[in-house]
Formats: sequence, C-alpha cells, structure tokens
Amino acid sequence: MPVGSRRSDLEIIRDILSVDLARTTELRYTVNLSYPQLQKYLSFLEQSQLVRVQRDGSRSSSLAVTDKGRAVLEQLNQLFRILGLESAAAERLDPD
Repeated sequence: MPVGSRRSDLEIIRDILSVDLARTTELRYTVNLSYPQLQKYLSFLEQSQLVRVQRDGSRSSSLAVTDKGRAVLEQLNQLFRILGLESAAAERLDPD
C-alpha cells in the first residue's frame, strides 16, 4: 500500500476492535480519527453488538469490546493475513 493512502472501513473497524477497555478520547488518538468519524464507527459497532459504549457522564464514555467483537476481530485479522494486507498495515505504521 503506498505511503499516505487511506485506511479502508474494515481497517478502521479492526483498529477500533483492537483497543479494548479504552476511554473514547484515548481511542480517538490511538486509531487516529476525528470525533465525528469515531462517533460514526462506534454507532455502527454498537448497533452490531461488537462493542459496548458505557457513558460515564454527559461528555465522558468508554468502550468495551464484546465477545462477538473479539470474534469479528479474529476473523478480520485472519482475512488480512490471507490477503497479504497485514504487511501493508505494518508498513504504514512503521515506514522505516
């Protein structure tokens, strides 16, 4: 994958599911998404029962990946390995 290319929705979903038990602010920075982008993905993942978003207050919330979410993450990781996309993701994270 060329440098500077965008992540697919599946890559972003995999990145989110890889971070368990995180506050949404921490998650935003870890997966490198804006607040509106993160909300869009979390809404989809929550409706799909892949994550549980726990709202701690008016502005604070945290994410927990469900068992179903962990199973989907496993399948996504396997798919990326089969397609040879695993090395492209690693290359994007560490271009040296």
